[in-house]
Amino acid sequence: MNTLTCVLSGTLDFLYYIAPQVLAVILGGLIFQRYWVARTNESALIDHLAKELDELRNDCLQYWNLDLKTKENRPSGRILEQKIKGGIRNLNSDLRKYSERYCKKAKFDPLMVEVTDACTGGTFEGANRAPDPGR
Repeated sequence: MNTLTCVLSGTLDFLYYIAPQVLAVILGGLIFQRYWVARTNESALIDHLAKELDELRNDCLQYWNLDLKTKENRPSGRILEQKIKGGIRNLNSDLRKYSERYCKKAKFDPLMVEVTDACTGGTFEGANRAPDPGR
């Protein structure tokens, strides 16, 4: 029994001296991990926003180069109009989510006004619209 108490006493002394360092490493790891997870989530959201903007750009390019005076192009033109409007709304809501979560001081509303005007200005949703490649 004497050896058991001696081993137990030595183990407790060892834990007494090592426990603060182990605790510091664990807490430091948790804080460090939380920081990197937040950064990773932010970069993933930025990548998602870039993809949405790229899709919106492609839809706008296709729409504005489409001649809606011909009957065969009108159905695809109407579909693209709805995709553009939906893309703008989706981008706007994701930018608001990003702004509320990561940069509360940044205001994206003026930027979205410019994007909306660039995508839907002119003769958007016009019945007999000629192609407008300059748009």
